[in-house]
Order: sequence, then C-alpha cells, then structure tokens
Amino acid sequence: MAPKLARLPKNERDYYRMKVDETYRLFDEVIMLMMNRLGTIISIVDSNEEEFFRQLRLLNNVEEWVQRERDVRLCKPISDALREMESILPKIKAKLSLQDDDEVGRMFAVMASGRGSFADYITESLKTLTELEERQPHSHQRYLEAREVVKKKYDEFRQKRKELIGAEMELYDAV
Repeated sequence: MAPKLARLPKNERDYYRMKVDETYRLFDEVIMLMMNRLGTIISIVDSNEEEFFRQLRLLNNVEEWVQRERDVRLCKPISDALREMESILPKIKAKLSLQDDDEVGRMFAVMASGRGSFADYITESLKTLTELEERQPHSHQRYLEAREVVKKKYDEFRQKRKELIGAEMELYDAV
C-alpha cells in the first residue's frame, strides 16, 4: 500500500501530483501511439496482404516513437521530482514518519528505473513486429500468423495501459 502524504504542504503535494501526471501522460501517449499504429494494421482488410506486410515494415521506423524514446528514457518529470525530493524531504522530515519518507522515495525511484525498461519494451515490440515482415516468403499462412501476432501485441499494449492507469491512480492517491 502506498503511503499517504496528507501532512505535506499542499503546494508540495500538488508538485508531486503534477510530476506523476506528466510522467504517466508521457507513458500513456506512447502506448496509445503504438495501439493506434497496430489498430491501423489490424484494420487492413484480409484481401490486402501486401499492404499489411508493408505497414509492418514501416514499424521499423516509427518516427513518433523515435522522437518519444528520448523523452521516455530521460523522463524529465520523474528526474525533476527525485531531485526535488532530495532537497525537500529532509527539510520536512519532522512532518513525516521515516517510513513514509523512505516509501515515497522508493515509489518515485521505481518509476525512474522503469522508464528504461518501458522504452526497451516498446523498442523490442517494434523489432519483433517488423521481423514478421522480414520472414520470407509472404504466404497466406505467414500472413495469418503475422496477423495473429499483431493482434496479440495490440491486446498486450491494451493490458499494459490498464496496468499503467492502475499504477498511476495508486501513486497519485498516495501523494
């Protein structure tokens, strides 16, 4: 269970909430970008297998992801919050129990460490999907198999988004 920081001054709670919101908004945008791309590929009619494979090939250079990857890896909102925490929390230690202090730091540290693995997950997903196109020959059976993998990856992203929203709610409620 996440700690409650009701004893923090309102402006400090608001600051941390804003950083949580910015971080999760960035992660959500990336997941939605991937879901939109995969949804577009899934919606290609069965009679257009070449277009399906062409769209898979284009995943190899999803410009939006390339632009966002740096943002996700750096995750400035969380870096800012951790830096601020290092200066603010010692000053307000009298207002919090040591356990709360440590737990809040851990929550933000987990978010910070997760940014790299989140970016790696997206990158690896794109690589896996583009490899479906690279396999030869493009038979109808290969198409059906690739289509199933894309659907599963789409569902996986949907599940990740649900988990992300749940984690955001828990962390947001704690701050």
